[in-house]
Amino acid sequence: MFADVAGSVALHETLGDIAAHDKIVACLEAMSAIVLQHQGRVIETIGDEIMCAFPHSDVAFQAACEIQETLHSNSSYELGVRIGFNHGKTNIDKAQHPFGNTVNFAARMVEIAKSGQIILSDHAYQQLSPAYKSRARHYNHLLLKGKKEPSDIYEALWDFSDRTNRTIRYAHMNQSEYNRHTVTQVKINYLTSEKVYTLNPHQLEIGRGSQCELQIFTGVVSRIHAVIKSVQGKIVFADQSTNGSFIHTSPGSHHSEDLDVYLHHEEWIMWGSGKISLGEPIKEHNKHLIEFQCN
Repeated sequence: MFADVAGSVALHETLGDIAAHDKIVACLEAMSAIVLQHQGRVIETIGDEIMCAFPHSDVAFQAACEIQETLHSNSSYELGVRIGFNHGKTNIDKAQHPFGNTVNFAARMVEIAKSGQIILSDHAYQQLSPAYKSRARHYNHLLLKGKKEPSDIYEALWDFSDRTNRTIRYAHMNQSEYNRHTVTQVKINYLTSEKVYTLNPHQLEIGRGSQCELQIFTGVVSRIHAVIKSVQGKIVFADQSTNGSFIHTSPGSHHSEDLDVYLHHEEWIMWGSGKISLGEPIKEHNKHLIEFQCN
């Protein structure tokens, strides 16, 4: 696991070198203490980052969440942290320092993470107990540097107030509405074209990149902005963009209709029909609105 102090450059500019250094050292010491409390070992400190190892994924998950909670709740640190971890066997050198592909992949995870985030690899996620898997969500499907195939990565949910805000929009929905039918097709209207996409086993990539089957040519849209896929008989919209996705479902008799939804690196079960705007709020005059119909 790597835990990297974010915003240290700005802190040096604001407080000066000595005061900023003291705060960064205090932050690194607090993180190191939490690692030790969770059966971990601090391997080394590299500038503003600590590298550490744990006996299994659950305790790494616990330590990562406690680090974020501690720094978030104590304003005296004035710093955020990016955390990434991976699971696997490593080589060990004479100084008992791990190296190799497992370590390199963990470093990729922390590079992806933003301040306040915990990103874990698919290998680490698969080793979690069910209780900790329930506290993680799929974050992205990326082709990482040095890899031949795309990798699934996950985000640990450590801020439960934020988690509630993200999921409360679904709390009132009747799940039987979603279990009633198996849906594998979605009809898409964009500009002057209308097409029905079959999503099992394929998925529809949307964005401005040439690899996307549905290309949207605006500056606020990411190269691969989102994907629409079929998961266990449900149509799922997964945002993986910089600016997020805005969805409005058409009015109707179901609880899941006439909703406004904003997604940013989140997944949403699509239902009925509605409109999607990529990268900016829905406006009627926007010619790049995507109209969808799932059932």
